[in-house]
Amino acid sequence: ITGDPSLENYQLPKPSISRDRVFSKLGLSSDQKLILAISFRPNWLIPLLEKEKFIRWAYRAAKQIPGAVIVFKPHPTEKRSRLLEELSQWGINDALVLDNHQFSLYSLLPAALVVVQTWSMTLFEAVNFNRPVICVNPFGKNYDFFLPVIKKGGGVEVTSLSQLVSWLKILINHKNPLTIQQLSRAKQAIGKFILPTDGQATQRILAMLS
Repeated sequence: ITGDPSLENYQLPKPSISRDRVFSKLGLSSDQKLILAISFRPNWLIPLLEKEKFIRWAYRAAKQIPGAVIVFKPHPTEKRSRLLEELSQWGINDALVLDNHQFSLYSLLPAALVVVQTWSMTLFEAVNFNRPVICVNPFGKNYDFFLPVIKKGGGVEVTSLSQLVSWLKILINHKNPLTIQQLSRAKQAIGKFILPTDGQATQRILAMLS
């Protein structure tokens, strides 16, 4: 109804500046390709087994993309230390795991080329930043039940590791016609759920409350 006031209040710097700052903090070289993976705290909707499969696939897929590096962002309700423990239990000891106190989602999106998630609401922010989203659905669940924007084109849904690798190779290249087409579909899909930021969201909220 109003648009996203948090996005409106974020003063987006030039992508190159934001990217340089993020890459410097992460110790990455400028020629690397950042894939942002959105972690979550397991619950009855998305249990630990599903999380493990998602993370394993994301990690393995990134390894097959030349020059790519995957960075895991903990959910705001998830402890970074716990995510590191889980990764270690799954034999993943060299993954980059962000500290939410040092990196905001809005600073990360301009630096990332593609976002990988299950059915996180991060999809909306990513598309608003012109970042394609891959929704990894390892058990073929009805993710559209949780986030109905997915099947409308908001994200590319994959149900196998091979599909994930194939789409990563496409979407990591923003000049690829299929990436351009997907971003267009995604913007149309989220347009039914959230208004684009036009600088008027706060005023509309105040008007509704008055």
